[in-house]
Formats: sequence, C-alpha cells, structure tokens
Amino acid sequence: MDNVLLVSYFASRQGCCPAEWVDDKVDAFVKRGKKVTLISTITAKKIRSHNVKHIRIPSFSLSDFKEERAEAIHNNDFSKLNYLWIPFICVLGLVIDLLQKVLLKGIGGGRWSWAPSCLLATLYTLLIGDYRFIVTTGGPASAHLAGLFAGKISLKPIVSELQDPLVGESIGRNSRSVQMQILLEKLMVRWCSKVVFVTKAAAEESRNRNENKGNIVAIYPGSRKFNTVKNNISDKKVFLHLGTLYSTRNLDTFLLSLDELINEEKIDPESIEVINLGDIYLDNKQEYLNRSYFNSLSLVPRQEAVGFAANADVNILVQHSDNRSNTTIPYKTYDYLNVGKPILGLLNSDELSRLLKDNGHCVSNVNNVIEIKDMILRILDNCSATVGEGINIEEQVMELINF
Repeated sequence: MDNVLLVSYFASRQGCCPAEWVDDKVDAFVKRGKKVTLISTITAKKIRSHNVKHIRIPSFSLSDFKEERAEAIHNNDFSKLNYLWIPFICVLGLVIDLLQKVLLKGIGGGRWSWAPSCLLATLYTLLIGDYRFIVTTGGPASAHLAGLFAGKISLKPIVSELQDPLVGESIGRNSRSVQMQILLEKLMVRWCSKVVFVTKAAAEESRNRNENKGNIVAIYPGSRKFNTVKNNISDKKVFLHLGTLYSTRNLDTFLLSLDELINEEKIDPESIEVINLGDIYLDNKQEYLNRSYFNSLSLVPRQEAVGFAANADVNILVQHSDNRSNTTIPYKTYDYLNVGKPILGLLNSDELSRLLKDNGHCVSNVNNVIEIKDMILRILDNCSATVGEGINIEEQVMELINF
C-alpha cells in the first residue's frame, strides 16, 4: 500500500473551496487503498480516519498565526501544543513579515510565512516515514514552495497541482508579486516531476512560457460524489445557482434574458423560480430581489448545497464576464456534473464550454443575451434530457501520481 504525502495550506474547512478540493482528494486516495499523510495549517479541523494522518502546523508569521489561531479556536479544535512554536514565530515571524513587505510590497494570499514551518514538518515526516513522492496542491502557493525544497533536499519526486495558475492576466497583487510568482513557476517546472494544471488552456500557456517542458500536464480534478435525498424544492421549474455573486460574476444577462422572454410571453413568470444559494455582493442586488421569480438563500454546508443542486430542474454555472475565466474552471462544475441534472452554462471559456457540451449540457456566452434566451427555452423544453456522468475523481488522483 503506497503512502501518499499530501501538502496543502487549506484542508477540512467548511465553505473554503481549496479545502474542499483537498478533502475530496484525501477521500479519493483512501478509496483507492492509499494511506494519506496530510500536512496543513492549524485552521483545518482534525481529520480523524484510520487511513489518514493529519499533521497541522502554524505559520511563522505573527500576524498569520493570530489569524490561524482565531479560526482554530472558532472550530473548537486548537491544540495548545501550537504554543511551542511561539519562540520561532516571535524570532523568525517578524523577519518573514518584514521580508514580505520589502520583497512583495505587502502580505498577500500566498501565505508565504507557512512555507518554513511546512518545510520543517515535511522533512521530518519524510525522515520518519516511507514515502515515494510528495504531492502539493493549493490554494496558497506556500505549499508548493515548501514541497519544492523538501523534494530537493530529500531527493523525492514532486507532483505539484495548481488549482489556479500562478501566472496570468489579473493574477498577482502588484508587479513585484507577479515577478515572484513567475520565478516560482519556473522553479516548479525545473524541479517537479509533474506540474499539473486543471485546465488545458492554463497548461498550454505555461508550456509557452517554459520551453514546452514535457512535465507540464492538464488533469481535470473531478470531485467526490455525495448521496443526496430527492425532495421537491418547488412546484415550479427551478433554476439554481450555487455560490457567491460579485463583480463580473453575476446573473445580470441571465435575468435580463428571462425578463425579455417574459415580456415576449414565451415564459410565464409564475412557472419559474430562480434561486441563488449564497451571498450577493452587487450594487444592483435589490433589482435582483425585486423580481417576483427570484429568491436568495443563505449559504449552507457543501453536502446540503449539493442536495439542492440534485433537486433543482436546472443548475446555473456562471463565469466572470472578463478574461480571468479563460484558464479556470469553477470547482462546483464537478459537483454539478456529479448530480446529473441539466446545467445551463453562462460561460467565457471555450474549454469549459466543450466539457459541458460533451456531457450533454447547454452552453451560452455569458455576454450574449440572444444566445442565452435560446438556451433557456431549449433547456426548459428538455429538462429531463440525458446527461453525462461527469469525471471520476478516483481515476483522476491515480493519474495525478502516475509519473
């Protein structure tokens, strides 16, 4: 039985997509007969499983440690042993924070102060355990940085999975941050046995930046399947969107399309309901709520949210209307595919459009109202259409470590 050493800043944290991503991977590895050692930050709730050893360590940054400690206490899962790190945090943490401010012009989402403590924990784990390779994922790039150096020191192969690209349009807080992320990607391509992107577009862009290196691959991650109970949400045709609406990821063009179809008397507003399950951070939020057919519900735990998706008539997948969507696929796509209900994709990515079409779903450009209207009518006429089975995450994790 292979032992998998998995490194990720986030894990086992409700409502955090990078953590849910990792939890699904742990679950898939275990179902494939692997024993998993997971190294994460202390914000994660302890995973207690016969085949999972969960090591939680804090960041060296004093500011990051305070935040992580507060989250752990909120989860009623803070170990007082973490205070043993305090001398290192007080000495090295202030230096690391200063370096971040000088080199990166601020402390961002990379959680770089976790890299030194993670490196120490990873090296110790490799020393006392039997592991053929290291797998890093994220989320915060500190996991990749720690994994790189742990692999070089221990001479272990490294597989790094980038949930989002490190380099690209609208990525990076400032020019200095962008330069550091470009450098990290180059080191990953040079040192890793496999650098995994989760879209073909992101992998191709990286190959173009890195002399078409053969260790750059694309693997769709998939997500775990949940058992869901069939309940009628409503006696109307329900369009459901899971997640937060903000900025250019919104339902503006979808609702405008519905309004036009209603005015054209092609849809009875009393026969439909649009539900957003999540927060709305939009200036025109009240306009959404003023529509008689629109309903907003609060966020619920993921498995409950997947239950909503399984009982909706149509699930809406909407991307940002700007170019940030070209190299990413929302993780909830795989939850949608798993539940087997028709998906209406309002997209800005040719790759995601092909993925949904290949599985029998309806797709429209998020900015094209005429096209969206046509897709709405088509999907309402055929809500019971046969759709594909999605992506098997257990097969995907085995492909991840096949090198």
